[in-house]
Amino acid sequence: PKQYQLLLAIKALSKDKQASLGVLAEQLHMRHHSTLELINRAEAKRLVERKRSGNYVVVRLTPTGEKILARAVQRRLKELRMAAPILVKALQKLIAVRE
Repeated sequence: PKQYQLLLAIKALSKDKQASLGVLAEQLHMRHHSTLELINRAEAKRLVERKRSGNYVVVRLTPTGEKILARAVQRRLKELRMAAPILVKALQKLIAVRE
């Protein structure tokens, strides 16, 4: 799950905000060293790569990381579509109880 969150955080950043270690740690609500370990593991699996950008090292998705993320997002969307009717019924019951 954490690697999925890392890939998603990198992909979700706006074009004007680079995925530096500090930015990713903040996005993931993780400590600096924990984020670094997560990036190291993802890089070992060739999901991300590091590039120097001025004084910063920027983390980018590799083509493999892009593919893995796309598949994971599709699975999550399928799960949500299946769960949606159950969630709607539960919310309707909660609303009915409050009325």
